[in-house]
Amino acid sequence: MLAGAESAFAVQLKNEGQTAVAGVRVLFDISGTANPDDVSILYKEGVNWLRLPLAAAAGKLTGAFGPDTGFPVAGGYDATSQFKVTFAKAGTYSASFRAVQVATPAIPLATTTWDVSVLPGLVLTSGGPHKTVVDHESTVTVTLSNPTATPVDGVSVAFEIAGVASGDDVSIKYREGNTWAPLPVAFDEANGTVVGTVGPAGGFPVPAGYDQTSVFKVTYHAPSTYTATFRAMSGGAVIAEAAKTVEVTLEHGKSQAEKPDTPPTDSTARHARPGDPGHRAGPPGLSRRRQRLRSPEERGEAPIRCGRDQVMNGRTSPREARPSV
Repeated sequence: MLAGAESAFAVQLKNEGQTAVAGVRVLFDISGTANPDDVSILYKEGVNWLRLPLAAAAGKLTGAFGPDTGFPVAGGYDATSQFKVTFAKAGTYSASFRAVQVATPAIPLATTTWDVSVLPGLVLTSGGPHKTVVDHESTVTVTLSNPTATPVDGVSVAFEIAGVASGDDVSIKYREGNTWAPLPVAFDEANGTVVGTVGPAGGFPVPAGYDQTSVFKVTYHAPSTYTATFRAMSGGAVIAEAAKTVEVTLEHGKSQAEKPDTPPTDSTARHARPGDPGHRAGPPGLSRRRQRLRSPEERGEAPIRCGRDQVMNGRTSPREARPSV
């Protein structure tokens, strides 16, 4: 088992006799650490995974499973409970589970123990700016390293970006050889995140001593505070994780409506400005205000006629559309 990797295990409670036992509860303790932050245990309740609280006592961690008053165990009872455990640090740990009656907790009805050696895990780090502006392409790095002597197979890196309102709020490029290619992403509407993966579908091997950095170009298209979380996965378990938060604001002096890449619409088409197609500077020596007040005939222009297929004051052209991924 690797540090930081989530591993599943099960505990079976079986009454092979025909005598019912009332008020049964499962107690457990974990030796090897007395810091509750070093171990995380989840149990499955229906379709949800809930965290079991841990407490430090006598140099180890203790906890309990089941209601405070216990639960009845009928004759022939046979049930298996599902758990997930994560050790934050490398080391050797021992766990003991005891089924007891609440009235006499010192007398176990059944006991099981197991030992586990936790190796140092993979290390995942990310780099990039903490602040940027809308539509600015920023460089983000993700480094995966294996400081252990144990190789890990089938590793993939998944990511999610929170703070988005739609899948169009962010675009990502990855370097492939000497070129940059769009990285496909999807919008998870239920969680309000943009998600994706890096690497081949079946994962890739991470040998001992592995240390590689991947470079990405990330562009955010709306102001918000975004959090990108990267997770190294193997066998469906998270074995390393890194997160990066970036604040994205509009460029100084510009409003959302004035962004250069905002396409005009029928109701928000902007007026032509110097340098735009169809812009006329007007006769020299006249103020801009005076030019606006003069009629087309005074300016030597043909009268402007408005029709369904015409656009006043020059033509406009929408920005180049980005391909959706």
